[in-house]
Amino acid sequence: MEHHFKNENDTYGHVFGDIVLSTVSQAMSKQLRKVDCLAWYGGEEFAAFLPDTNLESAERVIERVRCAVENLRIPNKEYDLDVRITISVGVAMHEPHQAVQELIEFADKALYKAKRTRNATATYKRGED
Repeated sequence: MEHHFKNENDTYGHVFGDIVLSTVSQAMSKQLRKVDCLAWYGGEEFAAFLPDTNLESAERVIERVRCAVENLRIPNKEYDLDVRITISVGVAMHEPHQAVQELIEFADKALYKAKRTRNATATYKRGED
């Protein structure tokens, strides 16, 4: 059974939603280097910071993260089923002298591009619209 990430709390309750968050974050972290940083951004969003990584390399890393989550099977014993999760991911690269708020805006634009197809990775570069 496959669900959108946000539906887990609504369908199975907050306890299982927390298990999903924990399991997904562990799967994502395993795909990153020790110098990378994965942070829960709130709700169902995470942010990953990949220092010294160009956009093409970041796309490959984040696609690997997306696939790792897609391949998870999270057992829900109460409902006797395995839950599958998919994520959509936006990738943006920090540019020299760029304000953090603009970087977040670029990442959000990339995320919305990815959400149009779901279970996808998308990038956003200055000048796209």
